[in-house]
Amino acid sequence: MIELYFDWKSASADSWATGNFGTLPEGWRPLMRAVCPWHGRDGSSQRRIIVEPSGAMYYNNMGGDQNTGTFAGTIHFIAS
Repeated sequence: MIELYFDWKSASADSWATGNFGTLPEGWRPLMRAVCPWHGRDGSSQRRIIVEPSGAMYYNNMGGDQNTGTFAGTIHFIAS
C-alpha cells in the first residue's frame, strides 16, 4: 500500500487543463489507475489527481473557476 502526499506550487487556470507531476519510479506505481478527487476551496478549483500504472502522475481541472496557487493532498493505492 502506498500513501503518496503531493504539494504542488502552481496550477493552470484553464477550466479543463492538465498538469504533469512527473513519473513515479518502479515499485511506487499503482497496480491499476488511481484517481483521487481534489475538492478545492471556496467552491472553485475542482481537480482530479491521477496516477497511471506507467507511473505517470498528473492532474485534470474539472471546469469552472481554477486557482493558480498551491494545492496539496494525499492519494492511496496498491503498488504493482
